[in-house]
Amino acid sequence: MNKVLIVGATYSDNFGDMLFAKIMADYLSDKCEFRYYLLSDYAQKFIGKPKIADFSISEAEALVYMPGGFFGDRHDTSLYTTYLWFKRYFPIGLKFAFLRKPMLILGVGAGPCKYGVMKRLIKYICKRANKVIVREDDSSDFLKTLGVDSMVTSDLAQTITDYELPNVQLNCTKKKKMLVHINQNKRAAEKVLPAVQQFYEKHREDYNIIVASDQVCPDDYAIYEKIKAFATEDAAFYKYGDPLELCSVIKQSDAVVTYKLHVGIVACSYGKSVIAIPEHYKKVERYYRHIGYSERVLPLYKANGESILNMLEEYAEVPIQIPAVIIDSAYKNFDELKKYIEALG
Repeated sequence: MNKVLIVGATYSDNFGDMLFAKIMADYLSDKCEFRYYLLSDYAQKFIGKPKIADFSISEAEALVYMPGGFFGDRHDTSLYTTYLWFKRYFPIGLKFAFLRKPMLILGVGAGPCKYGVMKRLIKYICKRANKVIVREDDSSDFLKTLGVDSMVTSDLAQTITDYELPNVQLNCTKKKKMLVHINQNKRAAEKVLPAVQQFYEKHREDYNIIVASDQVCPDDYAIYEKIKAFATEDAAFYKYGDPLELCSVIKQSDAVVTYKLHVGIVACSYGKSVIAIPEHYKKVERYYRHIGYSERVLPLYKANGESILNMLEEYAEVPIQIPAVIIDSAYKNFDELKKYIEALG
């Protein structure tokens, strides 16, 4: 079997990246030998160590950049964060590009990009890839400015609805559940919590408030304590440990307030109401525009308690229904991955 190296944010415990890593592993497990370029102990445990081959990087015959936002700047772009971004994702791609080994760039986000040298590196790698596939039109438009053609699909995480999820008991008493996801972000807490409190006080007969994080946070219980101070017995807490458990919590919720991308994507995939108050707003705005719900996004830097409360009142009971064509395009990532693996011979 071919030896395939997968490049992505598998050095962390972040929810969205862990879902990508597991979906990729489950799909490739009977199609090739594969390993990850960087792999945390957390990721190895979640994905399942027996699935992951132990060949050396030099033995890899082909490379796949797995879905994620690896070809664009962070919201807090600086020379230092750009250096970290480069170190994690680009040296191995440059090596494969230079050696002209097979590369597939699969369902990534691309752009914007501040520094010219990084744009040239992105162009160099993409031009030497067998195929470049991005997750929405904005990414494709960015690559076009670099002279790179790409295929547009949609975010692979939307296929998570195929998974059987673990049972997570939330001990909620009310029929409706609002999930609040702001991790330990102080700016988000200052803006989101007052709005959630006002909404709850108006609708306390209907709602439980659930608190959850999408990565291992040492003090995320503090957010729960703040909500419990006003929601008392109607507050519930999920301590992040397993990404599929968090999917189960999202699936049990009716409305989701989130400041990041993939908690919102999973919630949309399960047909929940989603209010996005993103810190890294550019990539989040792109996704909701892609699925036709750009009105659900209020960037954190623009938000205040009143505007968030207005969003909650308007949309908390209006679920999102992702168009079928978008879901179908998410599955096209599998079709392209299969063709790539089969072409390796």
